[in-house]
Amino acid sequence: MLGRRTAAVAQIKRAQDVKSGLRAVSGVGARRYQSSYESAEDVAVCASLQSLPLISPSNNVFPQKPNYRQFYRPFAKVFLGAMFTYQVLFWCWEKLRLDEMREEKEAELKGLETQLAAYQDKQKLDKENDTTKAGKKSWFSW
Repeated sequence: MLGRRTAAVAQIKRAQDVKSGLRAVSGVGARRYQSSYESAEDVAVCASLQSLPLISPSNNVFPQKPNYRQFYRPFAKVFLGAMFTYQVLFWCWEKLRLDEMREEKEAELKGLETQLAAYQDKQKLDKENDTTKAGKKSWFSW
C-alpha cells in the first residue's frame, strides 16, 4: 500500500512539473529544467493525473461516508417485526402452557373428587353398620 502511494505521489509531482512546463532532466552533478514538453506521453500522463484526486492523509479514502438515516426504516421494520413475532410466539407458548396446567389441575381435581366420594360412601356404610348392630347402646339417651 505504501509503495503504491509513494509511486502515485511521484507521478503526481511529475505531472505537476509537466503542467507548469518544467521537466526535471538529470544532469551531471546538478538538475536543470527545460521549459518544453519532451513527448506527447508526458502530456497524456499529465492530463490523466489531473483528473485523479490527490491522496493525502487529510483526504478521506471513502468519498462519501455512510448515511445511517438510510438504514433507519429497514432497521426499524426488522426490529419491530422481530418484536411482534417474539410476542406472538410467547403468547402462544403461554396459552399452551396454561391450557396444559388447567388440564392437569382438572384431572387432579377429578381424582380427588372420586376419592372423596369413595370416602363418603365408606362413611355411610360404616354408619349403617353401626346402627344395625344389636346390643350396643350409647351412653347418652337421646
